[in-house]
Amino acid sequence: MVTRKFRSLLQAKEAFRQSSSYPHEMKIRELLGLLIGHYQSTAAVAVSAALQGLAAGTFIHVTFLEVIPAEFNESGPRLLKVFFLGLGFVLLLLCSVIMRDASQPLH
Repeated sequence: MVTRKFRSLLQAKEAFRQSSSYPHEMKIRELLGLLIGHYQSTAAVAVSAALQGLAAGTFIHVTFLEVIPAEFNESGPRLLKVFFLGLGFVLLLLCSVIMRDASQPLH
């Protein structure tokens, strides 16, 4: 009984610590991003490319190795899940094409 209370107290303390430090970490990350974006040196471009690659890799890992398999392992209409997965990819592709065309100058 005492062990359960102690564990829950430790979990609550850890949750409070993480929730109180997260906003400060976000501000530090924003400042770092602004500083890297401000400088146009080769090193800044390399650091920016490395961080963008890390972010993209994290997103791909979470999407394809955690979210999608967990969703398909749950019960439900599997064909409908596949349809909406494909529809989501098509919509993102269309958004990408439309945004790319809008950013190009008119001739």
